[in-house]
Amino acid sequence: MIHKFLTSHISLNIALWIVAFLFFIRLFIPRTHIFYIPDYAISDLFNVNYALKDYLSQSLKINSLPFISPLESHGYPLLAESQIGALSLFNMLLYRFLPTELAFNLTYPISLGILGTGMYILTTLFSKRKDIAFFCAVTYMFSGIVLYEIVHQGIFQAIAFIPITTYFLFGGIQNNSIKYMVFAGFMAAQQFLFGHFFVSMAQQLLVLVCFLYLVYRNKMGFRLFLLFFWYGLIFVLISLPQLVQSAIFTIESSRQGAITRGIF
Repeated sequence: MIHKFLTSHISLNIALWIVAFLFFIRLFIPRTHIFYIPDYAISDLFNVNYALKDYLSQSLKINSLPFISPLESHGYPLLAESQIGALSLFNMLLYRFLPTELAFNLTYPISLGILGTGMYILTTLFSKRKDIAFFCAVTYMFSGIVLYEIVHQGIFQAIAFIPITTYFLFGGIQNNSIKYMVFAGFMAAQQFLFGHFFVSMAQQLLVLVCFLYLVYRNKMGFRLFLLFFWYGLIFVLISLPQLVQSAIFTIESSRQGAITRGIF
């Protein structure tokens, strides 16, 4: 169904992706540039995001994952530092097959394109007009909450998956479809694996609100619990390897900044 829908709206979706790549064109032309904010000495993007992604890329290219390394925290597992995003399928594909700087830069337009397409198809659940859906997609792509998070690539990636995850969630409820809920759980798990959990937790609050509302309205009966069971199962199974390691890191770490028991 989603394939047929995108085929019938292919020109507008292609336009969204062209806009996304044009917006970030200076990262690639006339030569490759790495985006970072002026405080390069302490910038998370330059010193954490890119550094971790470079190590991930080196590991994946030798068919390995960065479980243990003497390069950080006396051999503590780098996978437990969630911002590395090592278990995300999105990151695995980019950093396994492309140079680090190209994969890092491509993350921006690809994420923006996913966000635009997701918002477009989400809008069509409520309006059949293509112009309205396109307008909603473009305005969300270039909204303050999205562009403000360019400085944190993991957050930017997680935000990009909000519309597409919500689309499959609402589509699953509307169509009483387990397949849609499985897709929603998969997308939500990928969002979690980008490494900034509070965005994912906000998404799960939306899921909880939807579930409680439908229970209150006494909609769908047992089928409702079955739909959300499959969503939750897929989400937990895919997220669990990262969740367990990050939980251990939180408990054992002496850090008082980015990760603490309270924030986790």
